[in-house]
Amino acid sequence: MFVRISEAPWSSIEDIYNSIVNHPFMKGLADGSLDIEKFRFYIVQDRMYLGRFIRRWL
Repeated sequence: MFVRISEAPWSSIEDIYNSIVNHPFMKGLADGSLDIEKFRFYIVQDRMYLGRFIRRWL
């Protein structure tokens, strides 16, 4: 039987992955029901992270 090389790593993190994609924040972000204040906070935090990431790696 053929098994993909990526199957073992994915199966080892399946519970973590499911916790992430089923988190209320992620669900709200995906379906558009996320509270606007939570979204604003997320955007500010992401901008801070991306700014530091860009300065470090580019």
